Amino acid sequence: FKGTPYVLEALKNLKTDKKITILTCEHKGLLDEVKDKFNVRDLGLIKDKEMILAMNACDIFLMPSIGENAGLMALEAMVCSKPVVIFNNTGLPYVTHAPECGYLVKNRDSDDLRKAIIDLIEHKEEREKRGKLGKKIVEKEYSNEKYYESLRKLYREVYKRKRKPKKEK
Repeated sequence: FKGTPYVLEALKNLKTDKKITILTCEHKGLLDEVKDKFNVRDLGLIKDKEMILAMNACDIFLMPSIGENAGLMALEAMVCSKPVVIFNNTGLPYVTHAPECGYLVKNRDSDDLRKAIIDLIEHKEEREKRGKLGKKIVEKEYSNEKYYESLRKLYREVYKRKRKPKKEK
């Protein structure tokens, strides 16, 4: 459900003169079909510290998931100032503030995904703009203080509801 078949198809049809290294995590061998075309580094199952290093090593983060709720990995990529490429079918457009920040691609469309990858490869200023905006969004909307404030607000609302007398029938 992370969209790997669409990534693979997009990469098979990707044409560029730029040297590209692709980092994958968790499952190894998923992109073996494009190893002759790109430098594919399968990192396997990695720890949080290694994930941060991997996120910071990349220029673009692909997350064309077909079934995502919260999108924690998208937020992690954004806090590392990386543009996130997503399908338009889940909660990810909301989380990534697409299309201004997150790069929106048609659902299950590997050709549109390929075009997004090319666009971000070819336009460094666009990559950097989206990356910087993503970091600002995460710092503003997903900070610990923002989280704690939303919890406080929720508790206050629940408390008020419990204190209201029940209407008699």
